[in-house]
Amino acid sequence: MRPDDPQAHHAPNKPCRTCSRRAGDERQPRAIDALVPAQLAQSAVEEGVHLVGLSVLSGSHNELVPEVLDALRAAGLGKIPVVVGGIIPEGDARTLEARGVARVYTPKDFALGSIMDDLVELVRRAHGLS
Repeated sequence: MRPDDPQAHHAPNKPCRTCSRRAGDERQPRAIDALVPAQLAQSAVEEGVHLVGLSVLSGSHNELVPEVLDALRAAGLGKIPVVVGGIIPEGDARTLEARGVARVYTPKDFALGSIMDDLVELVRRAHGLS
C-alpha cells in the first residue's frame, strides 16, 4: 500500500481492533475526522468508555489532540486515559504527554500484544485496580 492511499492508514487499525475485541472491547470505532472533539467526547460519555484511542495520520495531532483532551475534561472524563497513534515526532509526543496523553504509539511500537497489555494496565490504573 502506498502511504498516500486512504486504506494505508486504516489497515494497521484492523489488527488493533481485533486484539482489543479479544481483550474485551465492545465499542465501535469512530472516524476522528468525521467528528468534532465535542462529539467525540459526547460519544465517549454515552458509551461509557474506559479509554480513548486516537489514530492521527494527518499531522494535525498538535492541534486536534489537545482539543479532544479539553472536550473530554469538559464532559467530566478527564481521568479517562487517552492514547494516540500515528507518525508523531518524539518532541511532539513529549508535548502531547505533557498535555495529558497517557501514551503515544508510533510505527516503532508494533508488538500488538504488548500494546494491548499496556492499554489494559492504563485502564486498570485509571480505575485504581493495579
